[in-house]
Amino acid sequence: MGNYPADNKKVKIEYLEAVEYLEHAEATTQYWTFQAMMPAGPSMHITQHLAQANEALNTAHSAILAIEARSPPTAPWMPDSPQHQEALILHQH
Repeated sequence: MGNYPADNKKVKIEYLEAVEYLEHAEATTQYWTFQAMMPAGPSMHITQHLAQANEALNTAHSAILAIEARSPPTAPWMPDSPQHQEALILHQH
């Protein structure tokens, strides 16, 4: 794993959490987009959830961009990159 300063470990964990949040927001947005495309058409309920999902997606993108802007060497990661694997290990401890 290497000897990284505490800040570097914290950034890796923050980035991992932001990526997980982004993936969840993308899946939620896709779900509600699909629901809106159903033959019955979008109801007020579906439209509200889709708007909330899009807001969460935008927030997740902003969080990742902010982390990448302040710590360019640690990001972006590929899912199986050493940085991602290390962040998973740090996150578990």
